[in-house]
Amino acid sequence: MFHRLWTLIRKELQSLLREPQTRAILIMPVLIQVLLFPFAATLEVTNATIAIYNEDSGRHAVELTQRFARAKAFTHVLLLQSPQAIQPTIDEQKALLVVRFPADFSRNLDNYQTAPLQLLLDGRNSNSAQIAANYLQQIVKNYQQELLEGKAKPNNSKLVVRNWYNPNLDYKWFVVPSLIAMITTIGVMIVTSLSVAREREQGTLDQLLVSLATGKFSLARRCRR
Repeated sequence: MFHRLWTLIRKELQSLLREPQTRAILIMPVLIQVLLFPFAATLEVTNATIAIYNEDSGRHAVELTQRFARAKAFTHVLLLQSPQAIQPTIDEQKALLVVRFPADFSRNLDNYQTAPLQLLLDGRNSNSAQIAANYLQQIVKNYQQELLEGKAKPNNSKLVVRNWYNPNLDYKWFVVPSLIAMITTIGVMIVTSLSVAREREQGTLDQLLVSLATGKFSLARRCRR
């Protein structure tokens, strides 16, 4: 039984790979997509430029500015000297986003009051700007959490987060498995369409429809796809 099944699978594979055009359609797109998509199809923002206009000379604004500069997503930090420089910075694409600290930012934080800051994004690159804004929000949230922990009573418990899969959080390792699944699904659809078109061109489709195909025959064709 298995010998006959393997013979049918081999016959279907030989029939599929016999034509050069079919081989090119099946192999070349897969190789190109697997090699290029991990570098292009990513939701990670790196090497971005951030501009900061600081009206506050307090320690909290300075500390957040330093944390923004140390973030992996930002490699360049522009320090603006006046509010009139904000719009040209965005219009000329000198920075992906601008952070503006108001004059009472540090004072409000020291008094444990609400301390808003302004964040201006470049809407022409909305996806990257929104991702970068999420990074900034996370940095501000972590800093706020540290301030609250300093005010509260000391706690001996400590939460340790450990990533077992992809410990370095390299986004390419998240993209590649999903690409393999999507490319495989698309490849199966392409092979099925090519098989039906070839059977119809050769005039054997009607013969297959009226023939008493056994389970081994159907399984062999599915293994080919």
